[in-house]
Amino acid sequence: MFSAKMQDSKILKGMIDAVSAIIDETYFVADEKGLNLTAMDESHICLMSMNLPKDLFDGGYECKTQVKLGINLEDMTKIMKRAGASDAIEFKHQKESEKFQVQMKGRGTRTFSLRLVDIDEEKIPPTAELDVQFDAKVTLDVDILDQAIKDAEIYQDTLQVQINKDGVKFSAEGEVGDIEYQLDQDHLESADIQKGGRGVFSLSFLKNILKISTITDKVTLNIAENAPLKFEFEIANPNNQARGKVTYFLAPRVEEEESYESD
Repeated sequence: MFSAKMQDSKILKGMIDAVSAIIDETYFVADEKGLNLTAMDESHICLMSMNLPKDLFDGGYECKTQVKLGINLEDMTKIMKRAGASDAIEFKHQKESEKFQVQMKGRGTRTFSLRLVDIDEEKIPPTAELDVQFDAKVTLDVDILDQAIKDAEIYQDTLQVQINKDGVKFSAEGEVGDIEYQLDQDHLESADIQKGGRGVFSLSFLKNILKISTITDKVTLNIAENAPLKFEFEIANPNNQARGKVTYFLAPRVEEEESYESD
């Protein structure tokens, strides 16, 4: 049996919303340590992983043997939207059952079931990490990146991200003009910059990645020249200070037609 319960619905609602913005279906993999998933969008531009340790589930967690659950995220999102702000949410699966359950407890108890789906294994990336040597790592407020994305939308459908010893620069240029947003290191939460790097990234994917911002306020960016941009988000449960992690790798626009997978 698998059971994972959280007293605050906001965290699980935010996570499902963020995952469904990138992919349509994936496997939830639960074991004795926690709940995980790894997924890649169909165009192979964005790789994401999510790790929710068992301590993050302040209402209790139970899973003695690994279980792999195929979830249709469009349907799952519809269910999660039915959760009230004060509801506790529990994910449940009975051994050998073909259904995944979402139980919401607030004014009474509501139990939703969702039939498990079989997913083509080729759609699931073999690893949650890419073999990339990054040249700079900075942590900043999520709302700064959100502001840069909204600024860039005035001019273009991409955002250039550049990190060097001077700090971070976001920029975009179009037919009607351009925008440059410069942040020196004093405006960063932390910075470890060796030689820096830059790349141009799709605003559409950046906006989808930032859907996770409803449940976190900091983002760590890892960059290297002509390499995917790595995003790291920490998810904290305010009830017990346990932390989960969500990671994205976003390919630069110049690699749009390429796959992360080797030929």
